[in-house]
Parts: sequence; C-alpha cells; structure tokens
Amino acid sequence: MRNRFDSVLTGSHSGWWTTVLAAKDAGLALAIAHAADVELPMATAVRHLYTTAASSGLNDADIAAVTDLYRSATQAPGRAADSSSTGSSS
Repeated sequence: MRNRFDSVLTGSHSGWWTTVLAAKDAGLALAIAHAADVELPMATAVRHLYTTAASSGLNDADIAAVTDLYRSATQAPGRAADSSSTGSSS
C-alpha cells in the first residue's frame, strides 16, 4: 500500500484512489451496515467528507486531497487568528 502522508504534507494529489471512489466505498459500507441494522457514524462522516471534496472540484484527486478542505477552512475569512480582535466592542 502506498503511503499518502507525503501527499498530505506536500499537497500533491496525484494518486490512485480518488475522492469519488472513497465516497462510493463509504456508501457501500453504510448500505451493508444498514442492511444489518448497524449504525456507522464515522462512515457517515467519512462519506460526507469525501463527497464534499469531490463536489469541490477534487473529484479526480487522491483521497489525501481532503486536507485541502481543512486548509481552506482554516484560511477562510473570519477564521484566521487575529490578535487585534477580541470579539467584544468598546
């Protein structure tokens, strides 16, 4: 199995298991679990994460591309740490 940690660190998304495939596989696991009356909350979260990545333009990217979602969330306006803003008004 190929190590994806380098891809996470470098931001390289060339790979062999796309976010679309990961979302599909998580959905298959959820369908099997549902048929057995078993809940898999983490699989639900994983499917949502990969579906979000795929629909955000990362559909052909390797599963390591989900790190882009975290990077963009932490760099979004209003999310950056700003020491001059305390959240209270004077």
